[in-house]
Amino acid sequence: MSFEIDLNTYLQDNITTTDEVSSSISNTNESKYLVFHKISTARTYSHDGPDGTETARYQFDAYANKKIDTINIIEEVKDKLENFQGWMENTQVHGVFVIDEFGRHEKETGLYRNELELEFQYYK
Repeated sequence: MSFEIDLNTYLQDNITTTDEVSSSISNTNESKYLVFHKISTARTYSHDGPDGTETARYQFDAYANKKIDTINIIEEVKDKLENFQGWMENTQVHGVFVIDEFGRHEKETGLYRNELELEFQYYK
């Protein structure tokens, strides 16, 4: 099973401040939602080949009609994931680190958006 599936399951089970968690941007009628996607993945190698450790960067985008809702969603994601160590389904996570965070209002959609970028280190 992939880490992205394990992460999605973890978010579905643990994030309560939003109406929808998705790994793809879709047309939604929800008033607030969280979208996440992978930015990059790097593997660690030894002389014998891959050692099973991967580092992946993910971007989390909270969308809502009210700015405070996006802030609350991102704060909950940070509370649940920053410095996380343990199991997410079938993936052993060694650590999660905040890389970047910012927010803005999008004229095109009329929604507020807060973005959080996290780096995950895990063993598969």
